[in-house]
Amino acid sequence: MSDGEDQPSALTEFMAEIGSSLANEAVKTAAQLQGLDPMTAAVVGGAAGGTVKGVSSAALAMFRRRRDRGLEALAAAQAEAGLAPEALLERALEDDRKLDLLGRALEAATREADERRVRFYGRIAASGVLAEDDAKVDKAARAFSALATLDAADLKVLLRMAEKVERPWTVVDLEEREGSDEFFELESELPELMEVVDSVLSRLTGLGLVSYVRRERGGAEMYYVNPIGELCVRQLTEGHG
Repeated sequence: MSDGEDQPSALTEFMAEIGSSLANEAVKTAAQLQGLDPMTAAVVGGAAGGTVKGVSSAALAMFRRRRDRGLEALAAAQAEAGLAPEALLERALEDDRKLDLLGRALEAATREADERRVRFYGRIAASGVLAEDDAKVDKAARAFSALATLDAADLKVLLRMAEKVERPWTVVDLEEREGSDEFFELESELPELMEVVDSVLSRLTGLGLVSYVRRERGGAEMYYVNPIGELCVRQLTEGHG
């Protein structure tokens, strides 16, 4: 290993400094011993910001933004669970999968620009941590992983489909849809996404958020948001009307 590799970067040292400034050292230590990364451990423990020599103002601002997103996700998790950070971590420590979900969700939140998803990560993690059976933990983990994978177009389609659940959705030609009340058409609802809608639907179905059945007449697929997708949308839009 080179001398450069032996020396931690200024940002790494800064993260360690923040991690050591936790209000509750016991929480931080337990979190790190259980495998959470320093950023997530700092979030769980309620880290406070500071200044460190050798760290640029841009790097400091970036770290603070990421820390604040993690803290926002943690606040959402606390609100969902009705527990303090220490108690939430204690529940997560009961099961490696719960701890992994909490850690991944908070870590993802620090890198997420979409505020809705930041809070979603916290809420879905809390639902998994509080779950009493393995199936519910797995369901929460699956919902987190799926939504974290979506890009803006995927999310737009999922949310629009979830707004109208009375009938299934399909992608049809203009000539086919005239006078039809059997389904909603993505072509008319989201015309700006028609060039990518096939790949979007493929991704949504592949991630298990949307399911489909084939129409007897014409053989076209009819899509609908399934229970995992509904869980994601419900957690994502909570508090947004």
